[in-house]
Amino acid sequence: MSKTLSKAEIVSKFAKQFASSGNTGRPVLEGIHYGTDGTAFVTNAHFGLRVSNVHSFQQSVTLHAKSGQPIEGIYPDFSKVFPTDFHEEIEILQAGVPDALLAAQCIALVASKLSKKAPIAGMEIIDGEINLTIENKPNGMEMTAKLGEAPVRSRSLRMFNAEYFLTALSVFDAANSSVTIKLRGPLDPIVLSNNNGIDILILPFRVAA
Repeated sequence: MSKTLSKAEIVSKFAKQFASSGNTGRPVLEGIHYGTDGTAFVTNAHFGLRVSNVHSFQQSVTLHAKSGQPIEGIYPDFSKVFPTDFHEEIEILQAGVPDALLAAQCIALVASKLSKKAPIAGMEIIDGEINLTIENKPNGMEMTAKLGEAPVRSRSLRMFNAEYFLTALSVFDAANSSVTIKLRGPLDPIVLSNNNGIDILILPFRVAA
């Protein structure tokens, strides 16, 4: 088993992958925001990490994810983006996270080869399983990788950035924890959480039928 990273180490290692690259015109999104309640937020407006009880700063501050320098400006209220109720919750136990991560790595690799700008993959729940999928009709390509068992028998499909999902699972793998995938509608934010105050949000793609 690899070394379990603390929550502070999680923020240090992964924050740069969640922060904006700097071409959005919103400098604060290039940083990690430390709130007065001990929570750290970092997001590029499509993909976000929230870690609770990770610092003891008395005042809120936003620090650049790469340089560590303070960034002026008002950080958006990230807490309002996270849904608080869900229609489905699917847990991947700690022992199953490495296999789920491998599935996500395979899917993300193919998706990024098809389109580096928009590496789209699907997350499909069908017949008691939750799978990652790629369907590229122009190339006649289909690919499916199993994430785990789904306790619900409903059928649903969500499309998202495969590299975002890979990063999300990498966080929970580094934390050596289980992960719960929390779902609402196909176009609602997808939330991945553990029981130690780490939450990740992914906004799905709207894909034409």
